[in-house]
Amino acid sequence: MSISGVTVDEFFLIGPFKPVKIELPFNGWFWLTLGLFIPANSKRMIKILTLYHLALFFILLISIQIIAEGTFAWSVVLNIHEHVYRVLFLIIALLNLVRVLSRNPRKGS
Repeated sequence: MSISGVTVDEFFLIGPFKPVKIELPFNGWFWLTLGLFIPANSKRMIKILTLYHLALFFILLISIQIIAEGTFAWSVVLNIHEHVYRVLFLIIALLNLVRVLSRNPRKGS
């Protein structure tokens, strides 16, 4: 197993499995989603997002160890997670923002 494609907030685990993209917690996706939750004044979702990323920090460390020890099936879980969590939080954030915008229509529109 090796690490490649290291950038500021991501890297790839390469081995006898499909490469796994690991994005570090509190990266750009976190800030984008947070930026959508703040105008919506969604304090509950801000807490959930922040706690999720705190937990993700430890989960990623454990997951990398599990893959390094040979449980390559776990790489599939990480690959699926990498796509699902971003979409899920962005959809929730956009729905919150739409709700706020529909309550405060612009005058003259």
